[in-house]
Amino acid sequence: MLLSALVLSVVATLGQPAASSAHLIFEQKSVAPGVPFWVGVKIEPDDGCHSYWTNPGDSGLPLSIDWKLPAGWRAAPALAPVPETMVDDMGTSFGFAGPATYLVKIIPAKAAKGTVEIQASLRYMVCNTACVMQSATLKQKISVGRATLDPAAKTELDRARTALPKSLSGATFAREGATWVLMVPALGLPEGELRFLPERAGLSAPGAEQSPQRTPSVVTIRFPASEGAPKVAKLTGVLIVGGKGFLIEAKPR
Repeated sequence: MLLSALVLSVVATLGQPAASSAHLIFEQKSVAPGVPFWVGVKIEPDDGCHSYWTNPGDSGLPLSIDWKLPAGWRAAPALAPVPETMVDDMGTSFGFAGPATYLVKIIPAKAAKGTVEIQASLRYMVCNTACVMQSATLKQKISVGRATLDPAAKTELDRARTALPKSLSGATFAREGATWVLMVPALGLPEGELRFLPERAGLSAPGAEQSPQRTPSVVTIRFPASEGAPKVAKLTGVLIVGGKGFLIEAKPR
């Protein structure tokens, strides 16, 4: 049981029943002015359903979070877990067949004090044989003064941290005609099947064949660009290697 999480009903659109639940998980019982802290946003699809990653693939929509924070407070972009690749009648999609906890860093105002309320309005899609839009408004009050951890919530968010992709530096990319070429340092990468999942939709067909080549020093992955794929200043995404995920932010070569 998450002692600091507040669970509200998830409301589905189009008159269909909700197919998930959503939770806020505050790692701290109280926070210090100006000192960042972590909040988990946990999506739990019903059995047999799945939610979607930042790039959902051929179907689905990703999670969006609209934060309502006290004046002077800020929320960093949400960090998503390593996605799964799912293939069904709708094509190839990227997402989560079970619970998925996104991590968000909240930065309080330096002059914050008293007890404040943090609100997150969520919208996301859950699919099985049919897809249902889900929405929820989650609220949590927290006191500002001396930072105090919530042990149960910290344990939950520690598990969520292990599900995040590990950062991997030194990657570069190029566009060669209708082909993306991604080059990643091989040092430290585990053995196993390789696949790159672009974070931005529209760069490559989700189910497109990829051609990875590996040497002791570098992994090169070639994959087709979608027709009309935009130019990008950097190529971001997750490299899946042997079931593990690595966060890639490749610079132009």
